[in-house]
Amino acid sequence: MTLKRLMFVPAVLALCALAAIVGSLVQPGPADAQQVMIYSKTYDAASTVDAAGITTTINAPGAVLGDFCVASVSVDVVSMSITCYISAAGVASVRMQNESTATVDLASSTWRVIIWPHGTR
Repeated sequence: MTLKRLMFVPAVLALCALAAIVGSLVQPGPADAQQVMIYSKTYDAASTVDAAGITTTINAPGAVLGDFCVASVSVDVVSMSITCYISAAGVASVRMQNESTATVDLASSTWRVIIWPHGTR
């Protein structure tokens, strides 16, 4: 098997997993099925130096520990990494870590989280 083929396998697996998630979002389920939750807030992140990070919280009523969480920001985040997690019941925490080798100052923007219920309810 060539290197190109080996590199292709993880991409295919990732697409299959994404298709399964999207498919589960649009499939009808029982009346008591948990719904995907989307929350947002406007946030003006502080200027962040290389290797530093910032964390903000977004109110997420209905979220519980163990739920899946993904975050997005409405501006170019340069070379910053973004992580989302449920830090307490009803609270999604979003952390950005500056990996750009320079100071980054993002403009005020909309930060969004999408939460898939999976935790203990």
